[in-house]
Amino acid sequence: MKKLLGIFAVLGLLLTSCNYDLIDTHYEYHYCHLYETGKCYKVISWTDYEGEQIQVNLEGYGYVLTSSVNCMLITDKCPICDHNE
Repeated sequence: MKKLLGIFAVLGLLLTSCNYDLIDTHYEYHYCHLYETGKCYKVISWTDYEGEQIQVNLEGYGYVLTSSVNCMLITDKCPICDHNE
């Protein structure tokens, strides 16, 4: 049994040491950059749907249903427009 646990521990180290997260633990984003408008908006909440759809509740604008290809969720400062609305 100890041998089996050792094998799983080594496999876990090999998989996670390759800059690959087995579990996504980051769920808090403060801003959303919409490529269509070229601006950042403050995020109240967001929901990830199956596939590439994201529903984002933007402060002052309401809900936006968009593709993850058309937007970027940001925690701090936008690397594209370099400011947040």
